[in-house]
Amino acid sequence: MIASLALHAILVDWNTTPFGQGLGEGLLVLGWVALWRPIDILLFERFESRQERHLLDKLARVPVEFAAVKEDRP
Repeated sequence: MIASLALHAILVDWNTTPFGQGLGEGLLVLGWVALWRPIDILLFERFESRQERHLLDKLARVPVEFAAVKEDRP
């Protein structure tokens, strides 16, 4: 994000044409898109992971019994 902000500032100062401005805005969008995955991990996946771990802990404590079933086949 820092690199895209720096390049944006350079492009805005040097190039005032619509192409330069569009390229600068594209760099800003690229910076925000690059940040989306880390933000997604911090905000959403951590919460989902906590819920999943809680569910798996509850399932691990469920008592299970195994019983042999004898089948009579003629």
